[in-house]
Amino acid sequence: MARNYTSHQEWFEDDPVGYLKAQQDSILNAMNAFAQQQAQAAQMQQLQAQVARQAKQFAAQRPDYADALKHVVDGRRKEYKAFGLTDEQLDAALESEVGGLIRAEVAAGRNPAETMYTYAKSRGFESAPSNILSEISDEDLDKAFDDMRKADGIADGPFSEPIFEEE
Repeated sequence: MARNYTSHQEWFEDDPVGYLKAQQDSILNAMNAFAQQQAQAAQMQQLQAQVARQAKQFAAQRPDYADALKHVVDGRRKEYKAFGLTDEQLDAALESEVGGLIRAEVAAGRNPAETMYTYAKSRGFESAPSNILSEISDEDLDKAFDDMRKADGIADGPFSEPIFEEE
């Protein structure tokens, strides 16, 4: 039958073997808990590194990814503010929400960055229009402007010279 001791000294004096065994068990439990925490921290670091790599790769394909992410976070902040959350509560809620999304996407084998980008678009984010002029050759641009000038009757005016000069 276990006794309730009022001090460690009293316990040790009454049952030194039981006391030392309990202390040993306590130390072993603490060591096991610490080892589990270390393993979880290592897994979290691996997950963070994986997600960071995926986000970087996705951002290379979608230069507006950071803007999309900001769009989502800003929108969620406004929503949480409307519920009256403090900044501290808001940050904790966002961290929890994003963490849950990341874990779910990684577990499903999907790229969290890609999912967040798709989510941003569903919440009204619009990609910046690409610079279409960079995709058209100088010669094609000159021809298009020549055609426009001719159509407007200004073929011999101040804008009659080609816009892009050959180098």
